[in-house]
Amino acid sequence: MNDPVKEFWGNIAKTEPYWSVLTNDKYKIRNIDLAEFYHTGIIQIDRLISYLKSNNLIDNINTCLDFGCGVGRTTAPLSNVCNSLDAVDLSSAMIDIAREYMIDNKIENVTFIDTSQNNFLPQRQKYDLIFSWAVLQHNPLHRSIDLLDKLCQSISSRGIAVIHINDGDLEKPSDISSSHIMQMHYIPIDQALKVIDRNRCELLEYNTNNLSSLSKKVKHESNLETNPESGYLVISRA
Repeated sequence: MNDPVKEFWGNIAKTEPYWSVLTNDKYKIRNIDLAEFYHTGIIQIDRLISYLKSNNLIDNINTCLDFGCGVGRTTAPLSNVCNSLDAVDLSSAMIDIAREYMIDNKIENVTFIDTSQNNFLPQRQKYDLIFSWAVLQHNPLHRSIDLLDKLCQSISSRGIAVIHINDGDLEKPSDISSSHIMQMHYIPIDQALKVIDRNRCELLEYNTNNLSSLSKKVKHESNLETNPESGYLVISRA
């Protein structure tokens, strides 16, 4: 049975892999400055680690998961803050690009996991840090919920997951049968909270400030005020 999401990402990786990550024309093959593209990942992960450490949310990071690693834009800087890193993607072609980038930059602590032929990843271990940016939003709701469930299961006893979601009411969610478009969907925050609760995890914050500060701890309430667009779920093991 064909999977439209996997088919789209498998195809776009062969034509516009960098643009598919950051949808700005300057990242199309004909225009791209690869050094500048990968530098955006360094900035993003620097902000992430600063946020986590300044709020005493994490100390030593042994194991890390980059879920939806794509071409390795955030994989490379994440590899510098942990001992071992699993980088997961559903596109074999994306992983090939990311692996080549790691080799070129002599990064040796990354293991790539290709999920093009299965649904997630082998539950080999728990992770001290899980990071996922702009991944769940490209999956239909039922799959996003399943992926969030598995990510929560993968948090170590003292670990943290920082997972980007789109919780806004899209004018019209994508046709889930189409493999010709970059699908866009949203996860209602109350459904995300149910997944977090049943995995005995705690939502520390729903951060809509691009990880610039920890505003306050949130409560598990179905009427939690949300940003109309997107933000990061900051989740710990309860």
